[in-house]
Formats: sequence, structure tokens, C-alpha cells
Amino acid sequence: MFYKIFHTLVLSVIPALTLYSNNLDRVSFSETIIPMLVILSASLTGLWVIHRLTRNIECSALIVTIWLVVILNFAPIWMLLIFLTQTIFSPTKFAICLILCSVLTSYFIIRRRWAGQLVIKFLNTLATSLIVFLIAGLVYRGFVSLDTEKIELTDNPFASTIAENEHYPDVYYIITDSYTGNNILKEKFEYDNSGFTNFLEEKGFYVAYNSRSNYCSTDLSLSCSLNMSYLNLIDGNRKSYNSVEHQISLIHNSRVRRILEKIGYKSIAFSSGYLVTDFKDFDTFFTDSIINKEFLDVLLCSTIFPYLELPFFNLTVVQTDSHRHKIKRALTEMPRIKKTDSPVFVLVHIVCPHAPFVFGKNGEELVPKYFSYADGNSWIGEKSLYKKSYAKQVEYLNTMLKDCINKLMQDTVRDKIILLQADHGSGLGHHYTDIDQCDLNDRFSILNAIYLPDKDYRRFYQELSPVNNFRLVLGKILGKQAELLEDRSFYSPSCQRFDFVDVTERLE
Repeated sequence: MFYKIFHTLVLSVIPALTLYSNNLDRVSFSETIIPMLVILSASLTGLWVIHRLTRNIECSALIVTIWLVVILNFAPIWMLLIFLTQTIFSPTKFAICLILCSVLTSYFIIRRRWAGQLVIKFLNTLATSLIVFLIAGLVYRGFVSLDTEKIELTDNPFASTIAENEHYPDVYYIITDSYTGNNILKEKFEYDNSGFTNFLEEKGFYVAYNSRSNYCSTDLSLSCSLNMSYLNLIDGNRKSYNSVEHQISLIHNSRVRRILEKIGYKSIAFSSGYLVTDFKDFDTFFTDSIINKEFLDVLLCSTIFPYLELPFFNLTVVQTDSHRHKIKRALTEMPRIKKTDSPVFVLVHIVCPHAPFVFGKNGEELVPKYFSYADGNSWIGEKSLYKKSYAKQVEYLNTMLKDCINKLMQDTVRDKIILLQADHGSGLGHHYTDIDQCDLNDRFSILNAIYLPDKDYRRFYQELSPVNNFRLVLGKILGKQAELLEDRSFYSPSCQRFDFVDVTERLE
């Protein structure tokens, strides 16, 4: 019995396990359990229903396997066909054709009660091979993750033990993903952002108008800012090593977090939906999903569902609504965090104005053709559309940020420090693999604004970069002046994230 349905059971769990295997350095195995159980349950239900019709378990398993391949692996099949034929097919039309073919094939199998032994044997052999390769890959990547590569950090200026102080201010670290600076917004996007930065200054923020990101990707940028240090790979080949595991550890267990928790702060975070910044190990973590959104979105994007324009169900609408809700929820509920005797360190990563573009300038709910976080040279669409959509999303994000900041300021229970900072600039002209094709000014220019309750900004300056943000902020909290590092910016390709090129002198 088990032999007859083996291939069906394996193909039910392969997609989630493959995605986990390919992202072992950033994904917890727990993320795969629910998707696997859902698909496995659907497969077993299909087996039971079809077996009631055919009274033949081999036929039932063969039919379910066909549908699993078509439904769960549609995107790879479509892209393979495009590669082989060098012709772009409409994914929706191709999906309809595949469904019709599967219906006819299933009808033929049911009518003939046919499931050749050679076919079953071939499918079981294929399933076995897939499992073997997958396990081998997991074992290999598991050993690779036990390598000797380490990221060297500069000395911690606040390493000494500090006594608790009941008057410490709350600290809010708001990261707006891909929010580029005013000069680039005006030059590249024809959008004047001075209204928002003027608002920040009126509220008492210091705005570093010439701020540049230290790195061009989120994981590297936040590893740097949260550890107040540049990143140097030691005991490893910077051209071949590309794991995100160390950066995730540096982000989740950062120096900033450890210092603040050591002096009595409680850590609070909201789910971003992004694997690298879902801080599930914080003291309080607000989320409305038991599965990481990014993992689920990538898994669903390989299926047939995003390409079926059904009148009663549109997966892209569901994904977009969920993404939009996470952004709104974080900015709406942040000021509502209940105060306790302990000061709080609130870390919020807003995946906005980063693509996908889901807001119009007045908050209109936009739905992209397909849900995707892709930007830069991975962006599928006209650059003119990117420019318009990005500017509109910035404008509405500003509206939400203003409302959030106003409400934070109204809370007088405890003083607060607010860091409003982008991880990097926009993806309009970014190239993930070729520095010569990358618009470095666009990618590295960022929004960077900091509010201190005493408004003492004597050590602040216009070129302030994220590596020094917390050196200044923690120095203010702890009453200890820290040495500032030289503000530098480094480009690295996504496939060689530690192969840094210093581009500081290239930036205007």
C-alpha cells in the first residue's frame, strides 16, 4: 500500500523542504511544518476521494501526483518552457492549458483504470532520488554552516557594565526599507520630500540630509547599524562565502539589544514578514501569522495560484492585503504599546516604500499584477512605472509616519528617543550583481533622522551614517561619549555579499 502512494507523499512535501534547504541559513525548519501538513492533508483527501471513484489505489495516486506537479511546480515548468522555446507564453493561458490537459489525463486514467507498473516504478524511483538529493543537500549545507567563517566587529564602546537607571528613555528604531534621501527623490523621482523632513525638524528631529547607507542590502546594513561596527569576514573566502546566517545572528542578538536589555530594557518588535527581521525571540513579538510571510509568499509564487485570475479567489489580492496590513499595523499599534516599569526598545522594520507598491499617494489600495518583493534589475516592468509608484508610496508612508510620530510625542509617560532610518536607498537603478550598472547614489542615499528629548545635537552632522547612529544615541542614554567611526559605504553583489567594494568616494 505504502509503495503505491510513495511518490504522491514525497511530492507533497518536496516544495516546502526544497525551499527550506535552499535557505537553510535564514529559515527555521518550523516554517515548513504547516505548509507540508496542509499539502499532505490535501493529497490524502484527494487520494481518498478519487479512490472512491476508481477503487484502484495506483490510479488514484497517479492522478494526485499529476495534479501536485501541475499545481505546486507551475512556475518552474512555465519558465523551463520559455527557456526551451525562447518564446514568452502568457502564464494565465498556459495555466489553463495545463489544467485542461490534467483533467483529460485524469479522465483517461479513471476510465481505463490505468496506472502502468513501469510508470509507478519510475515515479517512486524519481521520488526516492529527490529525497536522497534533498537530504544530501541539507547535510552538506548543515556542515557548511559549521564552518570557521566569522564576522569581525570593531571594539564595543559600551562594553563595560552600567548600573540601572529608572529614568532611561524608551527607544524606537523604525527602519523604512528602501527610503532614499531627499536629493535623490527630487532628482530621480521628481518628488519634493521637504514637507516631510520639515515636519520632522519641527518636531525636534535632527535630519542628516547627506546620510548614506553603509551597505547596499538589508541584512548587511542592519548588522552594521545594530552593532555599531563595520563587517569584516575573517577565516573565510569573501568571494565564495555567501551565507546570511551570521548577519541574522548579529541582527537578532545585536550589541544594541544586549546593552539595552542589560540595563533593564524590554525588547519589542512587530512582524515585518521578512525572514531576516522577524524578531520572534524578543520579549514581546507582535504577529498575526504563525508562518513567516516571506517564506509563504515565495512558496506560493512557485504554484499555479498566482497566475489563475479567478473571480472568486485572487491569491495576489490576499498576499497584497496581508502585506499592507503588516505595514499599517506596525505604525498604528506602535504608539499604543502599554507602558510598564521598564523602558522599552521597540524595533520595527517597515518593508515600505520598498516594492511591491500597494499604496497610492492617498492610501488607495493598489494590487500589483503579481505579488513580488523584486526590485532593482529584478524589477519586471517599466522604470517610469517604478518611479511613479515609488513616489506615491513614499507620500502615503509619510502620512502614516506623521500620524505615528504625533501619537508617540503625545505620550508623556517616559521620554523617548526615535531613530527613523532607511536600510538603503531605492531599487530603481540598483543592480544586484554588477557595480558598473548600479546607480550608487540612488542605492546609498537614505532617510536618516533622529529625535533626542533634550535636542542636544552638537555631535550630529549632515553625513551621519547608520554605523554611528547608536554610538551617538547610546552615548546619550549612558552618559558616555563614544568614538565615532569614519562614515564609509560598501557595495557587494548579492551572490558575493562579503566581497566589499568601498564606493564612498564615488558618491555625490
